[in-house]
Amino acid sequence: MIHFTKNTSSTAIMTLTEKQTLTSPNYLFWFKSRGTNQEVAFVMLNATDVSPYKERYNEFSVDVDTYFADSPEGDWEYEIYEQASTSNTDPDLATTLLETGIMRLNNLGNLLQVNVYSNEYDAEPVNALLISDEDYSGYLNNEPDNTVIVPAYQPTNYTTNNPDNSFITL
Repeated sequence: MIHFTKNTSSTAIMTLTEKQTLTSPNYLFWFKSRGTNQEVAFVMLNATDVSPYKERYNEFSVDVDTYFADSPEGDWEYEIYEQASTSNTDPDLATTLLETGIMRLNNLGNLLQVNVYSNEYDAEPVNALLISDEDYSGYLNNEPDNTVIVPAYQPTNYTTNNPDNSFITL
């Protein structure tokens, strides 16, 4: 899953090289909001891939507001295509579909600022989103590697740096 946050430059890491058929393709990124069906498409040039190991993974820095400033938060489906063109944003004219998935678009103002403390883990304040499912709960840190903060044991409370020092209970 890709995580983009408005008002930031977010990193997108994926494996595109393993399926590409062109020698030095440009990449068409196509997104569709699951909530509104809004579509966003843009091209990342091959030269903008900043991965030091392109045969292993691809890494792009995306100025989120350039493409998603007026877009709603939430889950977006994405498709990434290879192509020779530096400007085509029509998936039907691209060469090969390389990857599909989900992108989560967040608003920086809606992220929680938290301090996490336990016997094993002591952290400075970070921008984090509370995430959980049936098997897991934790905070998704808004860093380029999308670090998830999970202490060695699962305490029931985390202390926030809210002025009233309130607790967030998982």
